[in-house]
Amino acid sequence: MNILVISHMYPYPANITKGIFVHQQNLELMRQGCSLTVLAPRPWVPYPLGLLPRWRHYCSIPKAFSRDGIAVRRPAYLVFPAGLGMARSGFRLYRALHKHVAELHKKNPFAVIHAHTILPDGQAGHLLKRQLGIPLVITVHGKDVQQTACRNHSCRQAIINAVREADMVVAVSSKLKDMLDEITHMPDKTAVIHNGFDSSRYIEIQPSAQAGSIISVSNLVKTKRLDLNLHAVAVLRRKYPYIRYTVAGDGEEAANLQRLARDLQIDDIVEFTGRVPNQDVPGLLAKAQIFSLPSSMEGFGIAYLEAMAAGLPVIGCKGEGIADVVCSGKTGMLIEADDLDALVKALDQLLANPDAARGMGSRARKLVLDKYSWHTNAKKMINLFAAIDSSSGKGNG
Repeated sequence: MNILVISHMYPYPANITKGIFVHQQNLELMRQGCSLTVLAPRPWVPYPLGLLPRWRHYCSIPKAFSRDGIAVRRPAYLVFPAGLGMARSGFRLYRALHKHVAELHKKNPFAVIHAHTILPDGQAGHLLKRQLGIPLVITVHGKDVQQTACRNHSCRQAIINAVREADMVVAVSSKLKDMLDEITHMPDKTAVIHNGFDSSRYIEIQPSAQAGSIISVSNLVKTKRLDLNLHAVAVLRRKYPYIRYTVAGDGEEAANLQRLARDLQIDDIVEFTGRVPNQDVPGLLAKAQIFSLPSSMEGFGIAYLEAMAAGLPVIGCKGEGIADVVCSGKTGMLIEADDLDALVKALDQLLANPDAARGMGSRARKLVLDKYSWHTNAKKMINLFAAIDSSSGKGNG
């Protein structure tokens, strides 16, 4: 099966973790026999925008590169600052793609277009579908329904239109499907296929948890609510003087979180590692006793799967994407969002009962290794692609 993948959030040499889940899914699709053409659009940066720090790094993105045997082309398209014109961003992307895609399709016809996110990728995808008669699948990872749909009426309507044009829209969690269905009122157009994780790096891992060690792995942004973790550690330090907290990741909130740790007088027991290479994450997780990420806006949360695969009980929030996976009290703890008292109580329960915590971690590990690998995800995606390709009457697989 020949698949055209469109994803503006794709890792590149200067930022190897951005959209890594898209690349990992592509790798597994390729292993299972699919041919892939990956178009990862980048903003066109005219002078003098390239002089601004926020835009400067876009200038360093190569026009094409190869990663793990997958060739990635990065065509430039017009993006306005501050998300202006977001509702028609896919039209601008289409103009940058359509001639090149038509040439590729003529040489080796695509069975399906797979666009990651609705705007701009899915919107451009439905224009390519109209042009070339190729079925379209869009995967929603979170931002479309949690943020973009709330920007204005035009963005909301653009999302509705793209879903209507798509053959199927995949939501990576039940939460996102419910939110999308509420926006579009087209539940038959949406299905849940959970993201996976690179299970091969965890099969042989040997947990070596240090008592009282808590960890989070994430981008350091406000919605991850890592400030709650810091406040909870400050409260629990009195009861557990050996408690330690590792903050793995980087982002715009790094300085604020470090300042908060100093203000709470816990900077001596909190380690900020900065961004950690993917290959080093399993070893880092294996040294921890508890994974805590009380995120208030989580489309799914692959970081939780990785922590569970390392044998850790995880703490997440009710109503978020990870609630599809975590059974509270059995494979982790689910708390109300923004509830510091509930977070302190959950951490206290796990720290005070290490045997029970290990049991949760063991059950969590078995669950995700059995059901949430990229192998399982790719198999479901291929079945979906094949069904859509067959129903379209083209049979290009």
